[in-house]
Amino acid sequence: MEMRPPAEPTRTLTTKLAVARFAQTTTRTVEHWMKKGVIPFIRIGRLVRFDLAEVEAALRNPKARF
Repeated sequence: MEMRPPAEPTRTLTTKLAVARFAQTTTRTVEHWMKKGVIPFIRIGRLVRFDLAEVEAALRNPKARF
């Protein structure tokens, strides 16, 4: 039987609207943060998704420039 490496933990991806609600801001502000590189995002074709834990960590970073 072949041994496989342990699977990576699955990430829960969320939408731009969910990030905006989480941060209590607008989707336009989320787009601005994306453009400036403030928050990490994943592009899947034309879709944009976010790992909410990574977004939260990025927003808590005192060096983050909004």
